[in-house]
Amino acid sequence: MRARFDAGIGFRRSLEATEAKKVGELWGDSAAIEAALFRNVSRYRDPGRGQGLAMIKRYLSKWDGKISVRSGTARLALVPKWDDDLPGVDGLPFFPGSQIMIVVPAQEA
Repeated sequence: MRARFDAGIGFRRSLEATEAKKVGELWGDSAAIEAALFRNVSRYRDPGRGQGLAMIKRYLSKWDGKISVRSGTARLALVPKWDDDLPGVDGLPFFPGSQIMIVVPAQEA
């Protein structure tokens, strides 16, 4: 298992300019992670940029893996059937950037 973190501005602030109005008063850390992780929203308008999470999700789906994204006060995850983690958690202590955990289970030969 490997975790990667970035002490930048986080998902909410990164996507706020383009996504906050669409979501309205429900905009927050969970909504921002949901937009990026589940709807493949990116802060980039350039074609082909910002597709990293979409590609990772495709591979993890094929390999029955897990991805968990934490940013701000929320954490959302694509949880495979072998894991009993919660798909979403709000109200966590503030984390200033983002943290992504990816788990790829061992494959049997």
